[in-house]
This record gives sequence, C-alpha cells and structure tokens, in this order.
Amino acid sequence: MVLTTRSPNIGIVEDFGAISDNEKGFIYYFAVLLFVIVTIFSTLLTAAFIIVSIFLWNHFKPIKFFWFLSQLTISAFLISTLNLLINVPAALSLISAEIAQSPMFMIMAYTIDFFHYSILFSNLVIAIQRLFVFFLRHLTDKFFET
Repeated sequence: MVLTTRSPNIGIVEDFGAISDNEKGFIYYFAVLLFVIVTIFSTLLTAAFIIVSIFLWNHFKPIKFFWFLSQLTISAFLISTLNLLINVPAALSLISAEIAQSPMFMIMAYTIDFFHYSILFSNLVIAIQRLFVFFLRHLTDKFFET
C-alpha cells in the first residue's frame, strides 16, 4: 500500500496490487514479461560473474576495489535471487495477498532494500575515491591504500 495525497489535507491509502483483468492490457503484460526476463538474466549473469571471480580469485585479489566489485556483485546476485523468489511470483499473481503481508515476505523485501542500500554505499565510496583521484591526488594513497 502506498500513502498518497489527492488534496493537501486528506491522505488516501491506495492498494496498487489489485488490477482487474479487464485493465490488464499489452503494456501490463509486456512490463511483467520484461521484469521476469531481466530478473532471470541478471541472476544468471551475476552468478556467472561470481563463479568466474572465484576461479580467478588470485588474479583479481591484488586489484584495488576488487572487494567493492565483489560486494556489488554479491549484492546484485542476492537482489536478483530474492526478486525471483518474491517479486516475480507477486508480479505474476502467483501468491496471495496474505502471503504478501506475511512477516517472511516483508523480511525478504527489507533484505532487498538493504542490498540496494549497500550498493548505493559502495558507489558513494567509489565516487569519493574518484573525487580524491581527480582533485586531491596527493591524499589518495593516504586514504585509500588499504
């Protein structure tokens, strides 16, 4: 449910989960199909990258920011996997409203949010490091060597 405001004084709670069958058109089914396909491909590609990085661990380990790349990849993989478990069945209307309101469903949804935030944090650290490289080059090694 999303709290929206139609007037400045009244908040209205809308449930975007119930779309009647006669309102589901080409765009709806195309968006759901695209979401499912992208989720499956992103899960497969991040899994493949994790497998490759495990095999080439000794080669990648000395590279700076490999740990951030690993964290980003693992977070993306877990987001994709959890999307396959909860959001794809929800988008395909395979789960009931009771399951969607269950504590386990909410825990998985909050876990997805946590991994999104971890990706944002890693990107922030990388952006700060790039800022140091371009504008404060003499301090880069001091702050980012480890």
